[in-house]
Amino acid sequence: MPLTNRPSVTTYQVGQTVYIPYLGANNNPQAAVVEKTESVVTDVDNNNTAEQVNNYFFVGGGNFSLPESQVFVSAAALETYLDNLIDAL
Repeated sequence: MPLTNRPSVTTYQVGQTVYIPYLGANNNPQAAVVEKTESVVTDVDNNNTAEQVNNYFFVGGGNFSLPESQVFVSAAALETYLDNLIDAL
């Protein structure tokens, strides 16, 4: 992604229901509603190619956030992710 003055739109939007492996101290996979998004854009290689990391905060989650790599559009996608983690052990 070329460097610009603003980040790209996040995959999941505020108010959207997503599926996450855990929420704070609750270690159970569950549905959650996105309350806030935070995007960080960096150019760590200093090559004018930006890298964007999106983090998501959830209703009832306080300051707890997860990166986009741990947020899923469906329960089935989350289940596949968790199955792959178990298979990797």
